[in-house]
Amino acid sequence: QNIRKSQRRLPQQFDVTPLTFVLPDQAAAWEQVRLQSPEARWIWKPVNSSCGRGIRILRSELRTEDQKRLSRRRGVVQRY
Repeated sequence: QNIRKSQRRLPQQFDVTPLTFVLPDQAAAWEQVRLQSPEARWIWKPVNSSCGRGIRILRSELRTEDQKRLSRRRGVVQRY
């Protein structure tokens, strides 16, 4: 609750949420951000009930086959 109040008052200083994309719906937007941030690291998390299985740490520069595969799978990717 206090963080929300602070975020409303000072949004730039209380930006604690990482950049997040829901795949496959936002795959194109994620690709654009990856191209703009080639040194970034990302964490990919599969859908609910995976109990931590399938979590991957990625670089912005993905192989084409990895990019296509991840863009089709349901999950969340966040800047790490």
